[in-house]
Amino acid sequence: MSQAGKPAEEIIRELQDTRAVYPLTGSQIARLHDQGVADTVLDYLQNAYAERIRWEAWLRYDNSFYWYDCFYCYHRPVIVVPR
Repeated sequence: MSQAGKPAEEIIRELQDTRAVYPLTGSQIARLHDQGVADTVLDYLQNAYAERIRWEAWLRYDNSFYWYDCFYCYHRPVIVVPR
């Protein structure tokens, strides 16, 4: 999309509409940057992935539905780098 000349805001809007989350590695992000993908798009991709991790961790460990009446269960730590 970036190579086709689409503005970063439009790319982000399309990603938000699809609710797609991509777990990109550092080398993949660097490659996309070298190919001309805007920093705002790359930041959105990383933040969307971090938010998905937070959401899934909340569902798994903090949601009382899963932990209801579980005497031996404990909350496991989840390490997420802040923005």
